[in-house]
Amino acid sequence: MRTVLTAGPAEVDGEIAHWALLLAGSGYAADCDRLVRAWLTTTGRSVTALADGPLRARAWAMLFDARGQRPGWADPLPPLDLRAEQERHRAHLARPPDETPAARLLSGPSRPDPARAAVAEADRFAVAGRTEQAVDCLRRWAAVRSRPDFTLPAGCRPLAGLLAGGANPLDLSADEAARCTGDLVAALHRRYPAPAVDWPELIHRIAELRELDLPEPASERALAEASARIGRPLPADYLTFLRTCDGLPGDEVFPRLLSAAELRPSPGGVIEIAERVNGTVLALAGERWVVVEVDPVLGTTTHPGFRALLERHLALLER
Repeated sequence: MRTVLTAGPAEVDGEIAHWALLLAGSGYAADCDRLVRAWLTTTGRSVTALADGPLRARAWAMLFDARGQRPGWADPLPPLDLRAEQERHRAHLARPPDETPAARLLSGPSRPDPARAAVAEADRFAVAGRTEQAVDCLRRWAAVRSRPDFTLPAGCRPLAGLLAGGANPLDLSADEAARCTGDLVAALHRRYPAPAVDWPELIHRIAELRELDLPEPASERALAEASARIGRPLPADYLTFLRTCDGLPGDEVFPRLLSAAELRPSPGGVIEIAERVNGTVLALAGERWVVVEVDPVLGTTTHPGFRALLERHLALLER
């Protein structure tokens, strides 16, 4: 999170690439996809920055093949010849460690890289069908480095299949994966705050994140009838919302927003704008039409306007 919040753009890209591969290699493809989509949305960068070299590009290709599908965000990445890439990766694993001439002079002949050796051995066991031994080697690989980089094992096609299938050499739990993803997504949104958007884009972002179909816009006749029933004009931002979509379906954390035809006056000039769920009330109130959210557990929250309510809802969805 510190890197995402404070480092340069290239370092941020590298950090997200590292953690996205770690999540995918630990068997948490959905968390990986969520993190990458958040990075794409907040930075506007090309996804090719997450595959910035032959090793990472190869690792992603092998993991996509093991998953049996390429996620939509990966469409810009060029397809690779996996058989040829497998041979290149095995040649990479067999190479001695990269050392400077001075280091070789001081330390003598190169010693095998323990991480590469563990992955190469895991690959041989996987090819032979000895899955348990292959997973043991992957765990040995994970213990070699304080910051394991999944480009090495994921670049082997047989090992990518084990990783995508849940080998999980880091023993990363589902809760840890979700918390890690949430923290990084929150850091991305804090580092790259979203610019102001118009009403249609705001509503469509909410619909996309919640995977729902939007209702048709309210008719001018329905809006006029609603204002007549209430006895005063509705606030401008709420009218703009209804002209974009006539209400909004609810979910487990946000109540269903009513259509124009469902709006009715309440005592004290309050207009309930959402279906009551578990005692929660969402209403327009006051001379300047603030939005009041009354929750039996969390208490009362006042939003300065209807758009502020939906912007907060979008921010929580994005995080």
